[in-house]
Amino acid sequence: MKGKATFTLTKADTGKVIRQFTEHNIVTDAAQRLLNPPGCAIMNKFSWSDHLSAALPLYKNYFGGLLLLGNTLTERADNIMLTPDCIPIATAGGDYSGSLATRGSLNLNESYETADGYHFTWDFGTDKANGTIKCAALTSTAFGNSGLSGSGSGGVLLEPTLMAPGSLNSRICRALGLYIGTFSRCTHTYITREGNEVIFRMVKTPDPDSLGINADVGMSTNIEPYRTVRVELPITISSIAKPFVDPSAGKVYFFSSSYTEEEIVKVDHAEVSLSDFSVSEKKTWILPSYFNVTTAAVYGGKLYLAYNNTICAISSSGSVVNSWQASCDSYAWFSMLGGVLTLSINGSTGYYFLGGEWYGAPGYNLYGFGYSCDMQAPYFPASLMTSNYMTSQNPSVNPFLAVAGSYLATINNLSEPLEKTNEHTLKITYDITN
Repeated sequence: MKGKATFTLTKADTGKVIRQFTEHNIVTDAAQRLLNPPGCAIMNKFSWSDHLSAALPLYKNYFGGLLLLGNTLTERADNIMLTPDCIPIATAGGDYSGSLATRGSLNLNESYETADGYHFTWDFGTDKANGTIKCAALTSTAFGNSGLSGSGSGGVLLEPTLMAPGSLNSRICRALGLYIGTFSRCTHTYITREGNEVIFRMVKTPDPDSLGINADVGMSTNIEPYRTVRVELPITISSIAKPFVDPSAGKVYFFSSSYTEEEIVKVDHAEVSLSDFSVSEKKTWILPSYFNVTTAAVYGGKLYLAYNNTICAISSSGSVVNSWQASCDSYAWFSMLGGVLTLSINGSTGYYFLGGEWYGAPGYNLYGFGYSCDMQAPYFPASLMTSNYMTSQNPSVNPFLAVAGSYLATINNLSEPLEKTNEHTLKITYDITN
């Protein structure tokens, strides 16, 4: 497949075309990967017919969204996902008449099938997509419909057989405890807690590439661990603060409750290595005020907290580096989507951290993205966080197969940046062909 995009910038009051140009793009491996779901994750309740129905024709869901960025991307076929330094400007998916400044609209009259592909036309009014545009990329229809906002109609976390937000169906494995990732082939790590001791339980599922005569998916009962590791942490583990897993750092972080010491509010954390289960020394953070720490993340040398409808970043010295308004609650949960920090919220909205800002996205609920060495993006495991997430009697925090809808299906870096203001309208036509 190949594609090209034509950009037409027009002066809104006169209708005069200020700039018009065409750019050619590369098509990434995203669609090819989506059409080949990981065998390790489709052995339970996966519908091939529904999967293909959601996929075909490809323009419907796989290529039906547009993403505009304020930065360029590496033009490489395996560059599938957004990175933390990306600067989102706007998205577009289907027809839209709302007020989101970050969402354009599909021009239904000027979009159509061609002999060997599809011709998309998206319009951005004077109040839409204002800024410096350096890159355009096709993405999923669902992400295009998100408008980078929780009030959009699309989403980021998608059910693969729908290519849309919805209840996840295909369970990857089932065991007791909280699933935190798959760090070696078909080997899934769960954790539970007893006091200040964390128990890591490793369970195995059949390798689809080497199934034996007696192989059994075993989804009807909890899989017993083949290995158990117990570690004592140097902190008093909170019964409500959720652990945070950073696969790129190879660590899982545990937190204490907040406490006051010499009139200073503090919280402690300790790290466990996912490679050898070694435990770090205690690190103490100073908090701006006293509140119950229910979700936290250590990311980029800062402590991120979600509380009282606020996300804040705290430096090692205890100062609040930045804060953002967000509809947080005690059920919120930080997780990583590739290298991007995300926050799931109880309800229908989540957030993801790009270019130093938080962007809303519908369709998260309490599912957190996970990591699996058996999957390639945009496929990821996702699990549902519950209130008793680390008790050994809770079997409901198992991983399911999910698609991260914010993938890059194409990459189209502009030869020169495009400056759009509220004095302009912008039309983008995008041709994707076989």
